[in-house]
Parts: sequence; C-alpha cells; structure tokens
Amino acid sequence: MMNWKLILRAGVAFLALFGWVGIQGCASSRENLPVRPIIQDADLIEQNYQAADALLTRAPWLRERREPLLSATFVDINNLEMSSGLGRVIGEQLGSRFAQQGFTVVEIKMRNNIFVQEG
Repeated sequence: MMNWKLILRAGVAFLALFGWVGIQGCASSRENLPVRPIIQDADLIEQNYQAADALLTRAPWLRERREPLLSATFVDINNLEMSSGLGRVIGEQLGSRFAQQGFTVVEIKMRNNIFVQEG
C-alpha cells in the first residue's frame, strides 16, 4: 500500500526545489556587468560661440574694418557639395555670434557658386 502523504510531501519538496533553482537561474549578478562611463553632452552653442570669439581675437582687422561677413555651411572636405545637419548648425551659430558682436552677416543658402571680386 502506498503512503500518499509521503508521495505528496516529496512532490511538494521537489516542486519547491525546482522553483527555487528556476528563480535563481533568472537572477543575474550586477558585479560582473561593465559600467558605462557617464559622458556629459557638450554645450554646442557655447563651444561654437567660443570658436567665433577666438576667430575674432585672432583676426583683429575684422573688427577694425567692420565689413560684412559671409556665413556658410561646413561641408565634407572630400565632397564640397555635401553638408550635414551639424555643418549647417555650426555655420548658423557662428554667424549668429558674429551678428551679436555687431557684424553684418550675409548667409549663403542653396547656392552652387559664388563670385568673389577683389578690391
């Protein structure tokens, strides 16, 4: 004759052990995970304004003459017909800073050629 209570206890113990092992298999240890360094975003506007200020510092004759400045997009050096969103943003922000400094800024948009006349 079978002892049903013993079989039931063994079954419950087996299920509890199986469940505990299953739960442990899903757990992960955070100790071995690589930690990504926190990289702070650059303040692009501030950096571009500093670049414009540095250009004006290194070219004092621009302040003396106060002639209009031409603002253009930054392009790929290997393909002068190709720009990017970043290149357009940098050009706009530099032009903006020059305008804040009192310069007349002429923007070039959607032009394929420019004629420059000396004199």
